[in-house]
Amino acid sequence: MWPGGEKWKLRRKMLSRPFMTKALQRHNPCWHKQCERMLVETEERFQDSDKKDCILVDILRKCTFGMSSETLMGVDVTQEGEDGALFCESLGDFNKILFNRIFRPWLFVDWIWRLSSEYRKMRALGERMQKVTYKVIQKYREIQQDGGNGMENGEDVELRNTMIEIMIRNGVGEKAIFDEVTTMLGVANDTTPLSTEFTIFMLALHQEHQELCRQEIDRAYEDPTKFKNGILEFEALKELKYLERCILESLRIHPITIILKRLEAPLKVDEDLTIPKDVSVIVAPYVLHHLPQYYHNPEKFDPDRFLLENIRERHPYAYIPLSGGPRNCIGMKFALIEMKVMVATILRNFEVSTADRKEDIKLVVEGVIKPASSIKFNLVKRQTM
Repeated sequence: MWPGGEKWKLRRKMLSRPFMTKALQRHNPCWHKQCERMLVETEERFQDSDKKDCILVDILRKCTFGMSSETLMGVDVTQEGEDGALFCESLGDFNKILFNRIFRPWLFVDWIWRLSSEYRKMRALGERMQKVTYKVIQKYREIQQDGGNGMENGEDVELRNTMIEIMIRNGVGEKAIFDEVTTMLGVANDTTPLSTEFTIFMLALHQEHQELCRQEIDRAYEDPTKFKNGILEFEALKELKYLERCILESLRIHPITIILKRLEAPLKVDEDLTIPKDVSVIVAPYVLHHLPQYYHNPEKFDPDRFLLENIRERHPYAYIPLSGGPRNCIGMKFALIEMKVMVATILRNFEVSTADRKEDIKLVVEGVIKPASSIKFNLVKRQTM
């Protein structure tokens, strides 16, 4: 199962299927449903004209969890009553304990870890989440028994299935399914809301780019061939090119990941430096993305850096917001779509500003690079749309 091993390659190939474009586009209605719920909650928070400087990331996190869980599991977990709320809450607490353990090396001693209060808390949280996941697995087992799998309308069944369905069909055990789903949801719940928050922040600071994005979004939503039954067509989402460039530029300025890797073989950096095997190395995308040899005036917010002709001029690994190469983020395409839908929903309905300044945002590392305090926004409902 080590990265690069045959089992890892097979598992990676299997898990990549739900993230193919043709598979993802089937979930477009679910993403808009979750964003409508996000919109209602956002309107309630910002409806008072005197109510300014409110945080947004918690609403973005709830929406992300709804989109990710339904896409991966095929079930709207946020509507599963108490179970859904417990899963979302438990996932956040589970990840905090997991990350805090990294900075307490004595907890890597197995018998000390098992005697700790953190271990007992993590186990209880895991059992909570397992109950929800196993209910979903049981649902698909019942579908299988009823002959629910197969071809439909000539479509490839692999493109119709969720991550859980594909793993069940390939004989993956329930514990392994739970581990994969929890990992995917845990990563999504950390990275996507924060990256979306940073994108909205950059657009709040740069009103001219916010307005260009809004004009592009309005054109798409006002086209009856693209916006049908309250849902923006998947192809229309792909055509929001300026918004996409703004998201990519925000990910350049504010990448939230740190890449940690233990070398499986010596790595020759140049003629004078070879890093030996088994040494752990850190790649910091934040540093890379601010190198002037790759990005002129790197602190400037410039979405045109991601015009095709400019991308071609850069080294392919000069931009790695969510890693790169064979171990790149398997869900990056999905994450970008989620960000597009959420930002488009916000800009379509609100004019966004902030009193926070970029230089005042203090960053901390808690598994990901995030603001020490959530960014505050002022959202004003648009009068004409």
